[in-house]
Amino acid sequence: MFKSIHHGRYLIKYGLVNRKGKASILLGESRAKGSDIIEADTPEIARDKAIGWIDKRIEEQRSQQRIRSIATSEQYTEAFSVPNVLNETHKRYFQVHATLGKATNTQLAEAVRGDVSHLEKPYAIVNQLYGRLGKHLQEFLNLEPMANGIGETFYLYHLVEANRSASIDGIFESTLHPEVVDALNELGIIQTS
Repeated sequence: MFKSIHHGRYLIKYGLVNRKGKASILLGESRAKGSDIIEADTPEIARDKAIGWIDKRIEEQRSQQRIRSIATSEQYTEAFSVPNVLNETHKRYFQVHATLGKATNTQLAEAVRGDVSHLEKPYAIVNQLYGRLGKHLQEFLNLEPMANGIGETFYLYHLVEANRSASIDGIFESTLHPEVVDALNELGIIQTS
């Protein structure tokens, strides 16, 4: 009989198989990239080895982050691979944003949805979509919060770089972080050269 425990964003399943302790590390429904079945004398030792592997992996990933509020491309790839994290709307906005490169959220909304001039705040569509995903990523990947110019947490900054100095009336252009682009390319969601 196998037991399960969560350790951070990972799930460890462990138990006794043929008188040996075994543990498997899952991310979503699949085995975590780079992990093998861990064997030990007891299931508890196998579980503890799995916890050690996870802790080491998280530390290695953190050491590769350019800043603590932006994940590595590997971390984004892991997060986006978990079922139900990205939906078709996310994918469509990412595809268009990658094609446009630098764009305001209003321009992005127009490129995906067509005319949005009838909306009072057309940029809010992207703010909500990217913001909710950014908040999930902050919690899932343990990223440091990012604030806008007046100290409010802006979760979409976990996905995009914004040219705040070019802001006119709070409207600014943004591009997807290179790490996000790399992850989306890796997963086949976008194709950039």
